[in-house]
Amino acid sequence: MNGVLPNRWRAIRGVFVLGFVVCAIWVSLVNGSVNDEYAAHLTSGYLYLIHGRFAGGVHNPPLGQLWVALPHFLSGLQVYPFTDDAPVLSRLANVFLASFSILLIGEWVRKKAGDAAATLATLTLVGTPEFLAHASLATIDLPLAVTLCGATLSGLSYARSLRLSSLAWTSFWCGLALCVKVSSVLLIPMLAGMFLATFAIAHWHVRLSRLRQRFPKLGTLALHALLAVILVFLIIWASYGFRRCQNGTVQHGSAWMLPHEFLEQIRGKTAYASQGNLAYFNGTVRSGGWWWYYYVNLLLKTPFPLFLLWMGALVLAILKKNSRTRILTAGIIAYLVCVGFNRAQIGIRHLLPLVPLFAVLVGLTANCCTPWLRTAFWGLASAALINSACFLPYPLTAESLLLGGRGYRVFADSNYDWGQANGALRRAMATHGLVRPLPYEITTGVIGVRVNEWAGFRSRTREGYAWLRSLKPSSSLDRAVLIFHVREDDLVSSRHLTSPAATLSLELLRARMEGDCLCPSCIDLLDRLEPTTQKDAAPFLLQMLERSCSRRTIYQTARRICLLMPHVDAAKHFMQRQALLLEAESSALSKPERSAFALANAYWLQGDVQRTLRAVRMALLQGAPDDACAPLVYKACCAMGYWKQALNWAAALPFPTQATIEPPMELVVHLAGGSASSEQWFQLGAYWYRQGLWCPAAKCFIAALARDPSHSASLNILGELVVRYKEETLELSEAQRCELERLALTPTDSH
Repeated sequence: MNGVLPNRWRAIRGVFVLGFVVCAIWVSLVNGSVNDEYAAHLTSGYLYLIHGRFAGGVHNPPLGQLWVALPHFLSGLQVYPFTDDAPVLSRLANVFLASFSILLIGEWVRKKAGDAAATLATLTLVGTPEFLAHASLATIDLPLAVTLCGATLSGLSYARSLRLSSLAWTSFWCGLALCVKVSSVLLIPMLAGMFLATFAIAHWHVRLSRLRQRFPKLGTLALHALLAVILVFLIIWASYGFRRCQNGTVQHGSAWMLPHEFLEQIRGKTAYASQGNLAYFNGTVRSGGWWWYYYVNLLLKTPFPLFLLWMGALVLAILKKNSRTRILTAGIIAYLVCVGFNRAQIGIRHLLPLVPLFAVLVGLTANCCTPWLRTAFWGLASAALINSACFLPYPLTAESLLLGGRGYRVFADSNYDWGQANGALRRAMATHGLVRPLPYEITTGVIGVRVNEWAGFRSRTREGYAWLRSLKPSSSLDRAVLIFHVREDDLVSSRHLTSPAATLSLELLRARMEGDCLCPSCIDLLDRLEPTTQKDAAPFLLQMLERSCSRRTIYQTARRICLLMPHVDAAKHFMQRQALLLEAESSALSKPERSAFALANAYWLQGDVQRTLRAVRMALLQGAPDDACAPLVYKACCAMGYWKQALNWAAALPFPTQATIEPPMELVVHLAGGSASSEQWFQLGAYWYRQGLWCPAAKCFIAALARDPSHSASLNILGELVVRYKEETLELSEAQRCELERLALTPTDSH
């Protein structure tokens, strides 16, 4: 291979990069939006570009978010946060960045180890499905990986040469990395490990004796460190527009040396990483995760030939007497050690910065190996590329051969189901008759269930699909939706139906087949479940009863559940709504005004504001008293944004009542006059959020951001709403879903 002409090596690398670009564009077009795209990065960067003020989406600095939002901004398009459509334009920014970084990494390896090593490093990088997956998404994980790789390689060059030019590049890349994501502070232990390794090697090997002579010059090193810190600080300040605080106020006595928002983001991310979140692995959900989470993920999410290639390069780099590979290995090991302390375990994407470094290490190590080891490296890299191609165009769901195609049982969230298949599932339901049953509702036929729902992670129910877990899916949709062909024989032989939750599902099926609407046995089973499972199952049990039973039977069932299980709040809410609907039915002929008023209150409890307003107006037309209807009309008008009408109805109320109505009348006065501040919009949005009125809440948060794009609280809760929309934990009718999907962030203050 070494006899191949250099320009031929260059052509081979060009083919690899071109193939990577084609695959990345294909992946960008096929996969729907994922949670973090519209929930944080694209939205926050778009607002910064439009208004010049930064809100800090999910405690992240602005640079990466500006990068992914730039194509959307230049195109002049609006951003619709609630959507399953892919932000293809913004994804192209990361496709370009990834392909450009592959070329730069190949060139760096070529200068250090030759064309063959550069081509092997390029092949290793383009054959990594995780790198391809995040290069095809409008998130900041790929920009972080690129900038951290640049900082590490520049630091490696500086550690070996101590040149000012290498120091400048190291500082530049470190500044960019810190402006992309706060987790780039891991550069500190990485660079420290690399410099310690360099110092040790300088004393162990005669070939680097000149380093041993230069290291004692502590004054020179201190001056270099000061210059590096100054350059990093300048880059951070530039990313925030050289403003200490975007909204003009400084809280918590922030230091003058860094922008207030940057310090707040460090505090927020540090607290998040130390406290952790709900992590999922192999059917187990745990708060704070496990210390081994990332290491096992690295083994099981990486295609097996690629994992062997990486680990082989790591071991040989330690054994071989090559200073460059040993220094780089020290940085990689430092990163792996530090990431074990991270309790925010949301996916292997937190290890993405290691992917380009492993590719570089493979190229450098292969150059120092014997011919047969070099051939083995090429064979593993080629096998990894073929293995990764098997997961196209859904590289986010790639897994090791060790799992035997059962990765959906082990992984969830951004490791497998990040919301990218939601749109495909809805289209299949509309066009191909795919059935998506409620949890605890055993159904035969062709069934589609998302991996997160099946696993009970970040879904409305934990055990609702336990009856499906022993069945083998016949196929998948976008590899993130499991397709089951369920027959009655499958249910009879299902070993998982012995669990309490699955037994409840089976009893519901029996009751539905026999026409037993009251289902006393179901309620007895529900009573024997754990309290957490009771809260989980009760709402869906009641929804299924509502489909086929009379209104009175439904109310009696809900009332019995409330008496047996008073801690189940959903049952209380459901019982109140059923009582109102029962009253509306019973008084429809004798007292139509009372019937319409009860129906309006039931719609309000259901979160359907438009139908609430129509029903209460009907009650008024039929003679319902104004003083009884006025508070409900007031709340409905506020939720619809009819501020002046709301004030007119509030004025008809007695003065003591005016002081107690919600939302507060003083707030609505500002909204009606157009003088409401972003904080007042936020307060109203938080009130609707607590009430479970998702559409009015989202409108208020968008209005708050239109007035103050740096209002981070509004952006964060709007992002939480977007994530819940993607995870489908919001109870939305089709009309409410369409209403959310029409909401847009506009370049001008149109509210």
